[in-house]
Amino acid sequence: MKTRIFRQACASPKTHARWTGYVTVLMLICCIMLISNATLAFDPANVSQEYISRLCNVSSARFIIIRFKDDSGLVVGKDGIELDPLKGQAGDLSSVADLLTWRGEKLELRRLMSQSVEKVAQHRREIEAKTNVLVPNLNAYGILRVPGEEPLAGDALQELLKKLNDDPRVAIAYPRPHYGLLTDYRSGDGSPALRTSPDTPDYEYLQTYRLGRNYNGFNANLVHSWEGALGDNVKVVDIEGDWNWDHEDLPEPFDTVGTYYGPPDDVFRNHGTAVMGVVAAQDNGYGVTGFVPNAQVGSVVSGVAWDDTNNWNDASTSIDSAASLLDPGDIYLIEMGAYVDSPPHGPMFPLEYFPANFEAIRSATLDGIVCVEGAGNGWLDLDTCLTDFVRGDPDRDCGA
Repeated sequence: MKTRIFRQACASPKTHARWTGYVTVLMLICCIMLISNATLAFDPANVSQEYISRLCNVSSARFIIIRFKDDSGLVVGKDGIELDPLKGQAGDLSSVADLLTWRGEKLELRRLMSQSVEKVAQHRREIEAKTNVLVPNLNAYGILRVPGEEPLAGDALQELLKKLNDDPRVAIAYPRPHYGLLTDYRSGDGSPALRTSPDTPDYEYLQTYRLGRNYNGFNANLVHSWEGALGDNVKVVDIEGDWNWDHEDLPEPFDTVGTYYGPPDDVFRNHGTAVMGVVAAQDNGYGVTGFVPNAQVGSVVSGVAWDDTNNWNDASTSIDSAASLLDPGDIYLIEMGAYVDSPPHGPMFPLEYFPANFEAIRSATLDGIVCVEGAGNGWLDLDTCLTDFVRGDPDRDCGA
């Protein structure tokens, strides 16, 4: 029997609105291939102290994200800090050891992005030649793990962050955010629907969001006669926690990347499965039918709210991984928000509030890869929150 999560997502007025807003945008993007041309990005040479203070105002952290200034000539490779290949090897590695030492202990540093230094550098050259726009230097990002077995907290954390941010080669260093799903959706019932010969009813009649305004829908069926509207020749990658790719109504993914670090229950798996069902469930006469059933689909695991000593990834790592799977005109979907402090305390910001996520999205956007991001359920009013992210900087647009 088909798992109930698709039925819940389609039938419940409370839940179907959560899915339909962004997937309708996704459908329209598939039709018209809308490419965002954002303007000015996060400026690593001019980071305000207020912004740094906001990002560092957390109670504890296990990992710290660091970004070097472009003019430092330093990048983070697979073996640590090295010289930027695009700067003609101009840079100073002599005092790197001092930067990575704190209270007599060596800080372990790893590369934040998934693609190699050489590939990212080559990609930057190609995009800048094509667009005549400066592309963010994703090679400048690294991730540090604090000493000890427990997260660093209080004055000790602030001391380490100040040491890093005071270094003239560092643009910004901030605790890695905790991430969570942009939803309060929970499900514990139903069993996985595996790939069998299903005896499952057709639930399309419950998908009222596909219909016109009389049903509070988006009239998706109207445009399905348009060429390309079903997602032909388009790849869609979902970035969140987990999926059941053996579900009877989902296509085989063209790629899956990452390891799930969440809790041992079905919340994240059901959520990811439901999202991909709304996006690309097959038009097969049973179950539901996705907005773009002909699209190729894949997944990239993102960091979640549950920290782990071995989970070095950030949401920016997942975005970089997704971009590496896609071509101009393809799409990735972000289902995650970033907690202001450790979960579940307080609301969630959009991912691009944090520099590494902003620049990873910006880089993919400049390459013509489309980002569709969940725009609600973060319990944060961006019109009233007092941050320099949403006020006084109309050019801060990564393209999400």
